[in-house]
Amino acid sequence: MPHTRPADPASRKFRHRRASSLGYFGPSAEWFTPPAPSQGLAHTYERNGNLVFEISAYAEGCRKRWADGKTQRVETMLSNCLAGLMLVARTRRIWQEGIKRRNEEWERQARERAEYKRLSEELDGWLAGWQKAKQIREFVAAVKKVCVASGEPTNPDSPRGQWIAWALRYADAFDPLAANEDAAGEARVCARD
Repeated sequence: MPHTRPADPASRKFRHRRASSLGYFGPSAEWFTPPAPSQGLAHTYERNGNLVFEISAYAEGCRKRWADGKTQRVETMLSNCLAGLMLVARTRRIWQEGIKRRNEEWERQARERAEYKRLSEELDGWLAGWQKAKQIREFVAAVKKVCVASGEPTNPDSPRGQWIAWALRYADAFDPLAANEDAAGEARVCARD
């Protein structure tokens, strides 16, 4: 079929339908030359006999459209169309793999941030417990000093000595460096009461 084009581009006819807020007017729309785009009219093109092979997928830097022209037909460019299709598929696969790698990197960074937050919170807790244990031990040492100065007995059988032993076990409950886990567990139970 020979290619024929109108001599004057303005003589081409398009079928336009005026848009309304309720949708498009029906098939009663007239044939006329297209008005300026600023008038907000929708249009549909008539068939002209030209064949077009077009790939609608997003692929940057790839040819995605082959159409009949003055000297070439799509039928003679089928190998180019298939090569273009394969190139678009490869480009899309590479693009999707890049997105997957970025997502995996973001997830890895999120896991690292979560681990860092957990470790820093754990360290803050240990430091707070160690500071509290240190303060309790300093207070117990001050109580012992006052008891010795006033002549009050601090041996393990006396009430003050029992309180001092309990206070030291209580301090061990907060100290992350305390080696005696049984005393620490017992003091934690006492601390909750």
